[in-house]
Amino acid sequence: MKEFKSILVDTDEQGLRHAQKLADEKLKLFNEAVEWCEKHIVLDDLKAFEDDMVTYFEQQILEQHGHKIALKVSAKKLMDIMDIERSTLMAKAEVYYSNPATIIIRNGKPTTKVNKKSYERWTIDAIENDMVECANNFIKAFNDVTKYTKVYPADICHGTNNFVRFDIGKGELKYNPNRG
Repeated sequence: MKEFKSILVDTDEQGLRHAQKLADEKLKLFNEAVEWCEKHIVLDDLKAFEDDMVTYFEQQILEQHGHKIALKVSAKKLMDIMDIERSTLMAKAEVYYSNPATIIIRNGKPTTKVNKKSYERWTIDAIENDMVECANNFIKAFNDVTKYTKVYPADICHGTNNFVRFDIGKGELKYNPNRG
């Protein structure tokens, strides 16, 4: 009996593209929030800012500008005095935190990382490895036949009880791990 080694069945390209789009949007929002804040404060800890934008901003407003007035006031009152519209940052933060993507602060720079492995489907046992191999052989034979005659992939899928499926986006047959 040969040793089982998991093989890649498929990658959810559409899901991966969607996740990357969300990550790019989140990074853009983060950079916009940083840019807005830098008009009013010096951001010296992007990680703390990323953890809680509004709280960090309010703390820094007090630390960096609180000495400008003789009275001890709240961050909100100080922003009112300085004519800083807090709702702008709050709106950006709300959209930012509702986005499920992850921002990583690496070497003082924000970046995104979408884990491609999360969108990959791998075989789980030797039997499924055999099924993938069988499907790939079938698909190769199908492609050979299409050199000589018109063959309808939907009919092939139906004829194999969806053992193979037709990926419309890529225009090709693939093993179908989700049949049944």
